[in-house]
Parts: sequence; structure tokens; C-alpha cells
Amino acid sequence: MPVPVPFITNVASQCTIEYTNWDTPPANPERAVDGNLDTYAGTAQSTLSSAGTAGRVRITFPSKGVYLVGAVLGLWSDDGSHQINGYGRYENTFRYIQRVMNLASSTSERIVSPLPLLIGGTGAQYEIYVNTATTVYLNIYEIFVYKLRL
Repeated sequence: MPVPVPFITNVASQCTIEYTNWDTPPANPERAVDGNLDTYAGTAQSTLSSAGTAGRVRITFPSKGVYLVGAVLGLWSDDGSHQINGYGRYENTFRYIQRVMNLASSTSERIVSPLPLLIGGTGAQYEIYVNTATTVYLNIYEIFVYKLRL
């Protein structure tokens, strides 16, 4: 039986979540932090005329600290392959950390969990990039934000 660790708490419901750059943001963003993997925030959608960023999921932490951030996402597009890039927010600037997932082309939803981000700062961001002109769709099933220390 696992030993509970009381100082690691999922604080996602206390975070501010923004869906930037999407043509159509998700209709029910509160479902991304409801703790239920059977619900999702709704489908975010963007149509791109060339390769580029389809949209971002920005997370502002309730206070500065060290956090482990993860997500369960559904991603697909009409064409092209995808990258999910991870950023950390330090003060008011998002800085690139690493590519957290590469996905081959899929015209039907693929449920994925990108590599988690370990952030010492004030926020995190997932950026969805596609390598061609297409329409991109994203379902956000859940965002996890575990505060590790002050």
C-alpha cells in the first residue's frame, strides 16, 4: 500500500487557466481542473494557413513555488504532425523548456499525456504546434498541478 505524502497537493483548481491563440476556445474550461478524467473542457479549434502555433494552454499558479505540471489531452488535425512544447513562467515571461511530445499525423483524436514539466516559478504553458496548413483540434481532459515546495 502506498504511503500518502501530505505535502504534495494538486492545486490545479486554484490556478488560472487561459486558452490563448485558439480560434475557438473550449466551451467548459472549468472541466479541465475538475479532477474527473471522464469529462473534458470542450474542443479548442484553430485553422492555420501555414505551419505554426495552433494555440496555447497557459497555467498561472496560485503562488510562486516549485510545481510538477501534467495534462491529459486529446489532439488531432485534418493534416500534419504536431509538437507540444513546454514553457515555464518566471515573473512575467514564458521561457521555452523543452518539446514534451511529438505526434504523427492523426485525423482522429489521440489521447496523450505529454512529459510533465518541473517548474520553479509562477506558471507553465503547453504550446501546440503543427507543421502545415490545417485545422487543429484539442480536448483538455485534465490538467494536474502539484505544488512540491514554496
